[in-house]
Amino acid sequence: MALITICGHTFEEARLPEEPVILDAGSSGFGFTNEMFRLRPAARVIALDPIAERRKEKPGEQFHFMQRALVGHSNPQVPFVEGGTGSHVAEKGKLVTACISIQALMRWFEVHHWDLVKLDVEGSEFPILENWPGPIASQISVEFHDYLDPAKWGPDYFSDLWKKLPCYRAIQHEATSQRPGVGHWDTLLECIHEVDRTHSTDRPRLPG
Repeated sequence: MALITICGHTFEEARLPEEPVILDAGSSGFGFTNEMFRLRPAARVIALDPIAERRKEKPGEQFHFMQRALVGHSNPQVPFVEGGTGSHVAEKGKLVTACISIQALMRWFEVHHWDLVKLDVEGSEFPILENWPGPIASQISVEFHDYLDPAKWGPDYFSDLWKKLPCYRAIQHEATSQRPGVGHWDTLLECIHEVDRTHSTDRPRLPG
């Protein structure tokens, strides 16, 4: 199995079709998005970030940006803290941002299946994956922020999380030391089921 790492996120390139559908959640700077278009020029990429679009260079034509936070619930808004690349959902946040669940996002953009999901969402990855709706993605590359509370997100937590994700297996899940602490910064989950990669060719309706 040949794995590659782009912008700190590892995945199996061989599992990406020539026209993959990719989710870049936590897309500040669009580094991952732009690299994915270099790797797969015919890709369709949907990018989310609670901070306004800050595109360093124009991504491919099949690029859609939504200024919302990806979350694991159906609330329309959440409080958050703005801190550059570390902007994140927080109960005591003084700002408010619109948010969306991955189920609603798929309905909005008429996505049937993701070939690759990148989660760099500053702590929201926990409730997102705890409420993951089954084999909707071939690969999930996630940066866990478990260093924020090792007692809460320790080995027992991850054992329970894998049970909530029976359609996936952890291909890579090693704790590494980076500032500001030790955490699972680059985890790769792969779907163990055969999936239907039929994608809608209709253009998504724009946010109203």
